[in-house]
Amino acid sequence: MKTVAKFITILIVLISFLKSSPAYAASSTGTATLTLSPGTSTLTTGAKTINLQLNTGTASTNGIQIVADFTGTVPVDLLFTPIPPAGFSASYNQLITITNGKRLQVIIDTGSTTGYSTSGAQVSIGTLTFTAPTSGAMTVTFDQVQTAVLDSNYVDFLHTVTNAVYTFAPVSNPTPTPTPTSTPRPTPTVTPVPSPSPSPDTAQINLTLKFEGVAEVPRTDPALVNLTLVNTQSGTHLTKDAVVMLNRNDGTGTYTNNSTISFSNFQNGTYNVFVKGPVHLIKIFSNKSITAGVVTLDLAAEGQLKTADTNGDNAINTIDYAKMISSFGCRKNPLREPVGKDCTSYTADVDIDGDVDIYDYAYLVGNYNQVGDQIP
Repeated sequence: MKTVAKFITILIVLISFLKSSPAYAASSTGTATLTLSPGTSTLTTGAKTINLQLNTGTASTNGIQIVADFTGTVPVDLLFTPIPPAGFSASYNQLITITNGKRLQVIIDTGSTTGYSTSGAQVSIGTLTFTAPTSGAMTVTFDQVQTAVLDSNYVDFLHTVTNAVYTFAPVSNPTPTPTPTSTPRPTPTVTPVPSPSPSPDTAQINLTLKFEGVAEVPRTDPALVNLTLVNTQSGTHLTKDAVVMLNRNDGTGTYTNNSTISFSNFQNGTYNVFVKGPVHLIKIFSNKSITAGVVTLDLAAEGQLKTADTNGDNAINTIDYAKMISSFGCRKNPLREPVGKDCTSYTADVDIDGDVDIYDYAYLVGNYNQVGDQIP
């Protein structure tokens, strides 16, 4: 009964916020605008706040949906804080990691039929806060289809949503005018003897992993995983892709890499190990002592990687549900391609057994709304 209740909840979310998604787009007849303040500009190093402003004109809204990507130089402490109007609440607010940056997904809505109007004024509905670095640029791109301002009939009346580019620069300090000073008598100084730095070398890592949904049943296809090592003292990142194969000899459903994963110029230390599977959420394995030479990391003993991230954005949500439905029933061998289904990609085969069936769907429902660990 718990699974049925969870499935009903998913359907309610889909009906409320996704059924009309293809119709969401900037409307030439709409009155609402979404803008960032300040907009495109140069920001000097330090703490910054950017307001997301809504103007509904004379119309009223019952719900706001925001989807925006942050790419380029994205500050590590980027945070969005919703400011819902009176009678509204932020029912969804996630900032997730994507391949080239971060993605913001926000829903601000009301449980009543009473809407909200800004009466032509610019009103802040949320703030972006972060520490601007000394260089680089961050681009904020709103999804023109998924971003919407809805009336009581869930009709989008968003007219304009404005993207922005923020260029980061150091604080400019004026050069002081030098004043004459007396020349001090030189005093002898002791030249410190530099302490030797550790000799960099190569670490050769062998992995043992376990994927959710894979047990004793043989899987013949290799799986591509991403391995990221983060030094707990220096914060240094090392990352590599690796091909792993199911080890059929031990009967436990574990995977091992089929060639050594090498990191050159490696510094001995304690590392947090992040692993991303082909259709799995990122999982952190904390505080691993890794030194140069051959190292075996038995991560299978510490838990399996959760599955059903069909698009690789480290979250299991409506996008993955849609992919599952669009390819449900597809099978590689013997070949089966149901009419109307997209069988060109098998990313919805989340248990990696060659078909998209009820077992894959069960994993998606069981992990729905979960987000993987975040790489700092």
